[in-house]
Amino acid sequence: MIPMRSGSRRATALAIDASLRALAPFLTTASTSAVIPASPRVLLIRCDHIGDAAMATAVLRPLHEALRPSTLDVLAAPWSSELFESHPMVDNVLSFATPWWSAARGASWRDRMVQWRRLPAIVRRIRAGRYDVGIDLRGDLRQITFFLALGGMPVRVSSDRTGGRRLLTHTWPFDASMHEVEKNFAVASLLGATGRPRLELVANASIPAELRSALGGSEALRGYAVFALRGSAAKRSWPSSHGSALANALEQTLGLRSVILGGAADERFGRELVDGTDGRAINLAGRTSLMETLAILRDAKVTIAVDSGPMHLAVAVGSPVVTLFGPSDPGIFGPWSDRASVIAVGAPCRCVNTRCDFIDGPGQCMRQIEPQHVLDAVGAVLERDESMRA
Repeated sequence: MIPMRSGSRRATALAIDASLRALAPFLTTASTSAVIPASPRVLLIRCDHIGDAAMATAVLRPLHEALRPSTLDVLAAPWSSELFESHPMVDNVLSFATPWWSAARGASWRDRMVQWRRLPAIVRRIRAGRYDVGIDLRGDLRQITFFLALGGMPVRVSSDRTGGRRLLTHTWPFDASMHEVEKNFAVASLLGATGRPRLELVANASIPAELRSALGGSEALRGYAVFALRGSAAKRSWPSSHGSALANALEQTLGLRSVILGGAADERFGRELVDGTDGRAINLAGRTSLMETLAILRDAKVTIAVDSGPMHLAVAVGSPVVTLFGPSDPGIFGPWSDRASVIAVGAPCRCVNTRCDFIDGPGQCMRQIEPQHVLDAVGAVLERDESMRA
């Protein structure tokens, strides 16, 4: 079981896990079997962040090749369901915002209560699907209990990340040191998945007309670079002033216009960045759908991103990537791609305790990454990418 920052939360998790050991025979009412039937009905569960959903795509094709399922369905959160709906290996997508991940995304108490009331219905829907195999890639005890065990699946596969071994037929001993893609693949390998995992998303939309118009008026432009520079916390975000300086340099030296992507919460950051370029950068934060975002990333010359969901989306659609890492570990969360460059600040800037405190505030790691460092990395990535295509 992973360590937890709160002693009380860990004690609660251990108590729940111990209770589930005793209740396991009653929760797993379906005939439990470690034997996987021919042409099984399979449900894969990934209900958390968009970046995690993108990394989960690395196991879909290997699982399909190993199991030859009659159906391979995915249970995903509403904010990432479209990623799986367009995937060629996925038959159906069940969409559900779990109460625990809704809380992590800042949902109100009222909204979380609505999701708790909807939980029995999604469990009944899973049971009605008569799945033979259930796979929870996160190793989440709540998902193992509600979706795999109460979902009535004879073969239940996950890691022991937060407990629940007694509820599983196939358990991968969780290793926190591995890359997230490797963790996913280790769980899938319990079912016979082999090969090298590769992120895979289908970008079947066109880039928005607004972007095509903005790019079409200058013969000097060679394309555009995507910026996804605001992370989920200040410690993972690059300053907008640095972004402005980089945008100006990219256009002057490489002929690339800069396009800012993100959610509605990133719109102000985008405006600040654009102001530093005399309005030449294009702010699309909060103005594109998920599928439009994939199309923009697909057609970009390069994506420059912090540790965030858009970085993994860019990898999954094949964009060359330059990633900026401050406190988080690129060995675990970095881009899973041979077309990527990582810029990371070493000690003493890295976190030295679980709270990730810094002397000069939470953004100091990212502030130390200078625009010139990123410009040099972009040039190297583009040069390498062109030589690989030659």
